[in-house]
Amino acid sequence: MKIEIDEDLCKGCELCISICPKNVIEKSNKTNREGYLLPIIKNSEDCIKCRKCELICPEMAISIYVEENSK
Repeated sequence: MKIEIDEDLCKGCELCISICPKNVIEKSNKTNREGYLLPIIKNSEDCIKCRKCELICPEMAISIYVEENSK
């Protein structure tokens, strides 16, 4: 599983931070080229793949890639 935040699209609204039930996303001091504070993924292994962060992002800046188990 991989969580990606598109730094060029993110506007630093922090909706992803507030909606994550496992506190996987947190604030950072890093800014994008527009000056918006970017969130960071701190514990991706704690992610339950609910995709709430991806769905709530008004800029569609978050993408979650889940690997399918091959059998």
